[in-house]
Amino acid sequence: MAAIDSSPSLLSVALGPCGTLTGLAAEARLVSGGMVACAAADPQKARRLMHDMIAAGARRCVSFGIAGGLEAGLPPGTVVIGSHVASRDGSWECDRGWQQHLVAAIPAAQVGGVWGTDAIVFAAADKRRLHRDSHCLAVDMESHIVAECAAAARLPFVVIRVVCDPVEFTLPPAALLPLRADGTPDIGRVLWALACRPAQLPGLLRLGGYHRRALAVLAGAGKKFPD
Repeated sequence: MAAIDSSPSLLSVALGPCGTLTGLAAEARLVSGGMVACAAADPQKARRLMHDMIAAGARRCVSFGIAGGLEAGLPPGTVVIGSHVASRDGSWECDRGWQQHLVAAIPAAQVGGVWGTDAIVFAAADKRRLHRDSHCLAVDMESHIVAECAAAARLPFVVIRVVCDPVEFTLPPAALLPLRADGTPDIGRVLWALACRPAQLPGLLRLGGYHRRALAVLAGAGKKFPD
């Protein structure tokens, strides 16, 4: 079983401790406690971690982190609270009572569908197409796994995501490199990719700004949820 932090959770509610899944180490550090696991953008690892947290006693599940924007007009830093999660394998409703609590805590948040995928949706054209077909607001690589595992265990779940890359932005190639196992970027590989294709530097710098803004908003969102 993967190591799990089981201290009191900032995102917990009265019905029991939360199991929070993130894709990045930087996201996981923004959760003050509970059972927190970072999947490092690895779908198989994400499923193992969710099963581990549920087996360890998680009674509510959270998908927490940044996401790609799918709907036009959602700038970096937009908070998205999931109404439901959809993927090519199905659709799952988020817990309505918990969702309403989050909306009250973050009134500026957008509420809508979140698309879950096992692979990064990096091209602007693909993000537009996905929005057209799914009507979802955002896309990430963990929410569908949280939803699947929570549904299988008959546990409530919610999605709290912040838009990083807006729909019109295509991620540069260096941003698609695999993360390290701990959920941090492999800086050496990123620098090598940049040296090989220096024309992607402006896109990387722009993405860095988006990323910093999204994480700052995510940190503030996390602080609004009571124990």
